[in-house]
Amino acid sequence: MNNNLFKEFIVKTSNFFLKRKENIKAEKIIFVDAAFTDEYILYSVMKISFAIAENINAALIVLPPLRENNRIRDIIKCFHPKKILAFKSLVVQGFIKNLLKMIYLFLTMKSGEDLLHYKDKNIPAGIHIYDEILRRDRLSSIERLTIRQKIYLIMSISFFYAMHDMFDRKNISYVVLPDNTYRDGLVYEIIKKKVIPSFTGIDINGLSMHKYQCSADYEHHCRTPDKSIVNNIVNDPKLNVRVEKYLNIRTEGKEKQHDVMRAYSTDKIIIDRAWLIKYYKLDASKPLILITAHIFCDAPHGYPNMIFKDYEDWLVKTCVRLKNNRNVEFLIKEHPSTSLYKEEGIIEKILDQQGISDRLLEKNINTKSLFTSIDALITCGGTSGMEFPCFGVPVLLGAKPPYSSFSYVVSPDSEAEYYKEIDNIHKYEKLEPENINLAKSVFYVIQVVMKVDKNKVGLGSQAYYLGCDFDFNLFMEEMVKDYDQGLGYNNLLEEVGALVNGSDKNIINNECL
Repeated sequence: MNNNLFKEFIVKTSNFFLKRKENIKAEKIIFVDAAFTDEYILYSVMKISFAIAENINAALIVLPPLRENNRIRDIIKCFHPKKILAFKSLVVQGFIKNLLKMIYLFLTMKSGEDLLHYKDKNIPAGIHIYDEILRRDRLSSIERLTIRQKIYLIMSISFFYAMHDMFDRKNISYVVLPDNTYRDGLVYEIIKKKVIPSFTGIDINGLSMHKYQCSADYEHHCRTPDKSIVNNIVNDPKLNVRVEKYLNIRTEGKEKQHDVMRAYSTDKIIIDRAWLIKYYKLDASKPLILITAHIFCDAPHGYPNMIFKDYEDWLVKTCVRLKNNRNVEFLIKEHPSTSLYKEEGIIEKILDQQGISDRLLEKNINTKSLFTSIDALITCGGTSGMEFPCFGVPVLLGAKPPYSSFSYVVSPDSEAEYYKEIDNIHKYEKLEPENINLAKSVFYVIQVVMKVDKNKVGLGSQAYYLGCDFDFNLFMEEMVKDYDQGLGYNNLLEEVGALVNGSDKNIINNECL
């Protein structure tokens, strides 16, 4: 990083937002969970938060990441928050005030199952701590908690108590949560119970964001589309053309997103159903079911109503049940981005323990060729559950992803109902045209309409996704240049204002409608 450029960037940013602060009466308070050590994401979240504050006349209270450094502190201070909280102090306070309970939990919390079922103040805090341990330790599941994991558990619960106490004491009008998982997930559960309005699910690679206002809103995932917009697209032939064009771009691997570029890479082979039948020695007379596996450590409880313990538990139990259904054949597809999460070899180990490693698809198969090769798909809630229905493939879900309420997927509410569906999945039929059209429209809304050009709103010209090369020096140069006119921020202010004051639950890219 160019240190001189960083200093100029900080001065310009600070001066720009100091002038903007004059427009804010600060009648309300917005809490911002800025849990990022990545300077670009941190800057983007703070800039978005300031735009929200300016729209609703609010002051910012910011919680920085645990591993804060001088650059992170400088970026946060550029946006002139009313207060910057001290993460470590909050954890210590939460621990001391609840010392006896912490000792009790350390002694009695022994397994992953114990953690998953842990609730306090009638809030399911355990699921998010479970997911954080999966991510920190790169695990696919948790059996017995180690001493180190218990220490992290105590830190997390101390943080949870401190946050709950803060929301009790302070009159916070809105919350900005970049995500609803891990540390953010603990805050999310608190504000969900207290029904505090929030803006969450911030995706920087094409700016998207979701608005929660009431209890009913909090029952849905933060990528859930507005049904009125979906219906408008379904009924508009001109927009259907745009939908088809996007679907083609996506399945040709031309969309800049790490999963997409790997799943649809031109380096991968195109196969057909006959090839699968022959290569895997399958019974051609039986329906072929595809299970699309997830990244095991990637927040399995980020989806509401996750039926299973975690993604490993879901995968194993799904395979076992399918093995007992003599009317089907099935294959398992590894997630395309396992290397980015350092999970190479994990799925092979899991399947080998079940004696079905021969059911794992070859890694070099292009996902596009599977659309016409299988009869049904099973996922917890991945993008495959949106993609495959666009080609008529019915889908069974193990959780409640953003598209779970639409008619083209089967979304059971319990493990027992899920198993009944697996037992009868050979009866699933190809989707009717109206459901295929609906699936395409939902996919288009979530992937395109719910995202605005981040360069237009002053967040830089570079694509930002897992595994990409991001030039922060170039980004700072773009921001310094933009401050002279403020065009990017003014556009951001307008987009955020439409979300804050409108009826839609998501930022909407009207240029795509």
